Amino acid sequence: MEAKLVEDGQAERTAQQQMEEIDRKAEEVADRVARGEISEEEAASIEEQLLRAQARRLVAQESTRQDAEELARVEAAAQEVAQRAEEASREQERLRQELAAVQEQVREAEVQREEEAKKREEADARFNQLVQRIQAKV
Repeated sequence: MEAKLVEDGQAERTAQQQMEEIDRKAEEVADRVARGEISEEEAASIEEQLLRAQARRLVAQESTRQDAEELARVEAAAQEVAQRAEEASREQERLRQELAAVQEQVREAEVQREEEAKKREEADARFNQLVQRIQAKV
């Protein structure tokens, strides 16, 4: 897109140079017509060239303007995409941290459950030993 903008800028400069050249020629032609060196027909031909050069310049200007607008739209869209990507990255990090916190809670719950299971086993073992001692006495 930027290359197109540069190309159109060059086309506009070339058209401007052509316009200046034709203006100079038109002045020369007017002088020559005034001196009677060329005919009105030749002067009309040069005027036609001038009009064509003006048309090319206007087309180049319009193309440059449209390309600049398009470039601005593309840049705005790229900026919006970059902003969305940044927001998505922040959201991803937040979710990653949330997941890590949940995983830690699950690990802590498993450790606690294992500790409780171990305590129950120890309590059951003591109870069974107590029952065995009582039965041994009876």
